[in-house]
Amino acid sequence: GSIVNLMSKERVEKVVTLLLQLLSTPDWEARHGGLLGLKYLLAVRQDMVTGVLKVTLPSILAGMGDSVDDVGAVAASALIPAAQTIVSDFPDQVTSIVTTVWDLLATQDELASACNSFMGLLAAILSLPGTSHLVSVDEEVVARLWLFLSHNTVSVRKATLQTLTTLTAAKGRVEGWSSQLLTEALRHVFQRALVEPVVETHLLVEQVWGNLVTNSRLDSLLVAVCPHVSCWLCLTMQPAKLHFEPSVLVQARSEVRGRKSTAVEGDQT
Repeated sequence: GSIVNLMSKERVEKVVTLLLQLLSTPDWEARHGGLLGLKYLLAVRQDMVTGVLKVTLPSILAGMGDSVDDVGAVAASALIPAAQTIVSDFPDQVTSIVTTVWDLLATQDELASACNSFMGLLAAILSLPGTSHLVSVDEEVVARLWLFLSHNTVSVRKATLQTLTTLTAAKGRVEGWSSQLLTEALRHVFQRALVEPVVETHLLVEQVWGNLVTNSRLDSLLVAVCPHVSCWLCLTMQPAKLHFEPSVLVQARSEVRGRKSTAVEGDQT
């Protein structure tokens, strides 16, 4: 990155050509190295981001779906510093990129290394002004976020909450949610508020909760909240040194692990 910052634009373009050649090799280490080079180049040469993306964006998007998690992770992270440029200069690509990330989150194990980068890219794009009219989000994809609210990595939880903050900020969008989705959202966010140890992340939890309560229809909010108020009160009165009763906690189900378990059971039979 430091060397590229000192190069002329002509030489940088030659470096980009070499990096793109690495992305077409069968060795995942070479593909990983090529994407890593593009990541640093996009971060350092802000004066060339638009031009570089014109020739590299299709290859980077293809890298996000690589069968090797580390390759997909660095591909997604390469686009994070360029999110503003993507939205402003490539608005026709925003929907495709966000849809790709949603689909990848559905097929990835939540413990995979790429999840951190995928959530970071999703949050980086959706948090930018002007993206709400470019991206439509249905209930199925919103529900994919619950699993990442309890992720072990703070950055994943933070990116998930930033995404939820954006998705719940618009009154019209939350009003269109079903009672079931609103119930799930409130339960998961309330539970996160009880156990989140990081102050900065906890502030995001409070913001998402406020958005949900403020921007929901009153009738939907009552249907979603009333059956769980007594349980929530019990959880808030739980002594700090005692574990929460597992039966009253909501657990997000991993679609990937569920499919793997089904496949294993099928092989055993």
